Amino acid sequence: MVNLVDVDNDKMIDSEDIELTEKFLELDLREKKAKSQEKMAWLVIVSMIIFIAIILSPLVSIQRVNALSDLFGLYFISVSGILAAYFGTQAWISNSALNNSNHDNIVINKNGKYSGSRRIPRSD
Repeated sequence: MVNLVDVDNDKMIDSEDIELTEKFLELDLREKKAKSQEKMAWLVIVSMIIFIAIILSPLVSIQRVNALSDLFGLYFISVSGILAAYFGTQAWISNSALNNSNHDNIVINKNGKYSGSRRIPRSD
């Protein structure tokens, strides 16, 4: 269930308030998704560094490294694929956001109150 907010403080929840509440929820979900993807990318980077440190340490014998060398290659290929997918989607999203400027800009004043929306002109 979504809690509707009287964004423009006119004591009534109208279609504009519903629309803005939906936009705020969508922005919140996008932000949470981006943060979780960023955490995943950092975890992958750290795991690669730890993996290399363990392999190069004296804890693992040369015979084991030679025996598992094919698996190590698969590990690095799959982990690099995760990183490439993350950075590729981030570049694609930022590029599409720059190209799609036909959306409303939500303006919040100093008191945290909604002060209206204005149309951003397209620069075609």
